[in-house]
Amino acid sequence: MEVYQPLNRYEYCQTKVIAKKINRVEKNEVKVKPLLYKTMLSVLLILFIVVTTVFVKIDAKAPISYIPEENEVLFVVGSGDSLWTIASRYYSEIEDTGFAIYLIKQRNGLKESTIYPGQAIILPHIE
Repeated sequence: MEVYQPLNRYEYCQTKVIAKKINRVEKNEVKVKPLLYKTMLSVLLILFIVVTTVFVKIDAKAPISYIPEENEVLFVVGSGDSLWTIASRYYSEIEDTGFAIYLIKQRNGLKESTIYPGQAIILPHIE
């Protein structure tokens, strides 16, 4: 069995100095980790913003103006109106009513053919 000798004053002081240095290193490492995490988080956030901006720009279409131009008509949907009845009434010169409905939907940014009473839609001018 080994017996430990007590430290003399010099050895004791050296042990304290080394312990303080180790303690400082550990504290510095603790301070570096949050900084590293914050930096990584910032980089990921910037990357996310750039990627989503690129995809939004790819999917973006030309903005739809809800103000009728000179040759367009602003129509307020009444009870019982449908795109078919509106298209057949205002575009009687066109044989294909489905094409007129397509133009109305495209001009107003409608994805479906459902319209509601009181809704304002713009009827585009067709030459």
